Amino acid sequence: MEPDERAAPQWADCYRALVARKTDDIPALRTVLAAAPPGEVLELGAGFGRLALAAARDGRQVVAVEPSRMMLDYRDAFFEGVPADIRRRVDWRVADARESDGRERDAGRYAAVVCGYNGLNEIVDGLPEVIDGAARALAPGGLLHLDWCADPYERPGLVEFYDYLEFSGQRWAAFTIVQELPGGRHDLTLMYERVDGVTARERLYQVVPRRTWPREDVLRLAAAAGLEHHQSLSGGNVMVFVNKGGSRSRADR
Repeated sequence: MEPDERAAPQWADCYRALVARKTDDIPALRTVLAAAPPGEVLELGAGFGRLALAAARDGRQVVAVEPSRMMLDYRDAFFEGVPADIRRRVDWRVADARESDGRERDAGRYAAVVCGYNGLNEIVDGLPEVIDGAARALAPGGLLHLDWCADPYERPGLVEFYDYLEFSGQRWAAFTIVQELPGGRHDLTLMYERVDGVTARERLYQVVPRRTWPREDVLRLAAAAGLEHHQSLSGGNVMVFVNKGGSRSRADR
């Protein structure tokens, strides 16, 4: 996602420092890939390639779809030092996860489709198109990996401490602030404070539109797309669906 225009440019470096070290969702991804049939992996909303790289290290060929040019710039730094044979396993496409054009030619191609790191919550509109497009892309027996938070924020408006970050010789504290909007939507603001000891020296803000999708809606949309709920992982934050039928094209709908 592109930065909010009101934010200082440095927020992007904070975001990268915050997310690049995240690894607690890798085990669930590997569980899904181990259960999926042989073949390629499609990742929707790949960011700078954290999960795509994990799948490539496990020997999978990955097609990584990401709309943000900024994230693709980060990709180059994130993949620096990665062996060339692993880098070549990831093929990048600049596209929105909601777009079906282009995936038609990929019908039935993928062993797994991944939408990771609370990816569902960042799809504010167009979830039916995303799930339907993923179902069309799956091979028979292929698995859809959806990472989400069904009820991510219990106390809207409260400023909560998240973590400390260090980069470029500076220390930052990260906080989250949530503003509820109608229709299950909310703005998640990540606030970063550059600190010297305990004194805040600078603040940066990143506003991320998000949406909480009820579990029933996700199950209904997946069933309508011909997918069957297979299992839940990571305390229910990852829902896995299996394509029990054959590959579908738009004409099959």
